[in-house]
Amino acid sequence: MALRLRDDGIDLDYTRVQGEVAFLEALTNHPDLILCDWHLPQFSGQRALSLLRQQNLDIPFIIVSGGIGEEAAIDALRQGANDYVLKDRPARLGEAVKRALIDQKLRDAHRIAEEKLRLADRAFQNTAEGITVTDVDGNIVSTNPAFEAITGYSNEEVMGQNPRILKSGHHKDSFYRDMWNTLLKTGHWRGEIWNRRKNGDVFPEWLTISTVKDSDGDITHFVGVFTDISQIKEAQDQINFLAHHDALTQLPNRALFRERFQHALMHARREHNSIALLFLDLDRFKTVNDTLGHPVGDEVLLEVSRRMNRIIRASDTLARLGGDEFVLLLEEQTDAQHAVVVARKLIDLLSKPMIISGHELVVTASVGITLYPDDGEDPDMLIRHADRAMYEAKQQGRNTYRFFTQALSEGALERLVMENDLRRAISRNQLMLHYQPIVNLQTRQLHGIEALVRWQHPEQGLIAPGLFIELAEEIGIIDEIGQWVLRSACNQLASWDRDNFKVPRISVNLSVQQIDREGLVDL
Repeated sequence: MALRLRDDGIDLDYTRVQGEVAFLEALTNHPDLILCDWHLPQFSGQRALSLLRQQNLDIPFIIVSGGIGEEAAIDALRQGANDYVLKDRPARLGEAVKRALIDQKLRDAHRIAEEKLRLADRAFQNTAEGITVTDVDGNIVSTNPAFEAITGYSNEEVMGQNPRILKSGHHKDSFYRDMWNTLLKTGHWRGEIWNRRKNGDVFPEWLTISTVKDSDGDITHFVGVFTDISQIKEAQDQINFLAHHDALTQLPNRALFRERFQHALMHARREHNSIALLFLDLDRFKTVNDTLGHPVGDEVLLEVSRRMNRIIRASDTLARLGGDEFVLLLEEQTDAQHAVVVARKLIDLLSKPMIISGHELVVTASVGITLYPDDGEDPDMLIRHADRAMYEAKQQGRNTYRFFTQALSEGALERLVMENDLRRAISRNQLMLHYQPIVNLQTRQLHGIEALVRWQHPEQGLIAPGLFIELAEEIGIIDEIGQWVLRSACNQLASWDRDNFKVPRISVNLSVQQIDREGLVDL
């Protein structure tokens, strides 16, 4: 048989087996073909077929026998044999082998194709992306479960329908024309599109449409694959919102306020209108935070923002700049009189008691007012001048409002110069102590000495503490000045003691902020 097959152009490498064990061992090598006699001394073709089925192997099986009858041959074919060749007709063997090998290749190809189809179907059925398949005329021929989960339409409801049933009305006709032009020209289109669910909700999706062509290059189908990107869009919107709004009060933050302020100024210049800016700062808000805690402070800020929102117009912009600072931009039909009305409403509204975490609190506010174009031409200048006017309101007793004046601007410059000079006063040895004796009027004896700090300014001369101590407290250097005073007074007391000048005690004035600090006694 081997010679006959080689003569027929079949290149073969074979193994001859006689028994069942050898047959099973040979199967582990996955042969391409099995030639088997039907009757063997220790084995049989019928048994070989049975073992082959038990191993679940698809290997061509040809019976080559000289004594198999017609009924046995038919039974063998029913059991899985591919063909049988009688030994007295060996010319058929080559043809039978070739045909069996070709059939095997076809079966393998068919099996691979079926597996690919099964994988494709599993992917189609289980993917999280919605899939729509239409014919060349745009009629839906198939959808997957994700399509129903996203749109609400079942496969049966949309079968034969056009995908335009999902149309939201969000896009112009030119959008769809451009989409189809690109699809037909390039074979695919990809982009964001808004569609409508069965329940009427409009949602954004990321859609990819591809053409399917036959062997002649003609379009037979269109396949659309889409993902619901609602959550992504919501996350993006939230990020954008937080970038332009205060996280606590949800009011516009400094960046968004400046943007709106710029736009308002452009409109005011064009229309020759005026604008009012109110800069509001809560009075002694730091005390609330320090005594009741920041959570209570946050609740106060929320209540303040809610109260202010109740009285502003839709055209006004209320923003939180940070901390307890708020700004209110008044645009339409605004003048000084209207700004005063709004400022008084805010002050009256905020001064009413509020219940926060079981505490009844009264929080007042100081308001500074600037007007465009009288007090400035750009946002920075107007905000700065309103801040200065607010500071003046605090100086005048708080819980009131003040308009900006040029005198306030000049005073602000003087204050800035004073701040800078005061910060350098200690390092430049410009502070000094004056000592005032305390005498017992009855005994005429020295009772003690009071140390009084003075600032020897190089240009303004000797400055009394009433003119710079409060400033030192505000800019945060009172501790440094207080420590210098205490050390200098103690050193002087020790020096007098060494000179046999006995001073019973020395008195030093302390700031409230110094008393609140830990470590004062250790100093």
